[in-house]
Amino acid sequence: MSDRVSWERCPSCGGPAAAGWQASTGPDGLLVGEDLVEFDCSSGCSLLLREVTETFRASGRMP
Repeated sequence: MSDRVSWERCPSCGGPAAAGWQASTGPDGLLVGEDLVEFDCSSGCSLLLREVTETFRASGRMP
């Protein structure tokens, strides 16, 4: 389940896609970032979450 949803560009087709993010915390319980936990392309592209995460990291779009 996502804590936050954003609209992103699908790395496969370039169309709009919903990205679900979940807060990640360190061992001390403090927020350290967000992890991509859901991705749904409006065109129906079938991508593995790992592929999308790698693409977002490479482009600097990971929060």
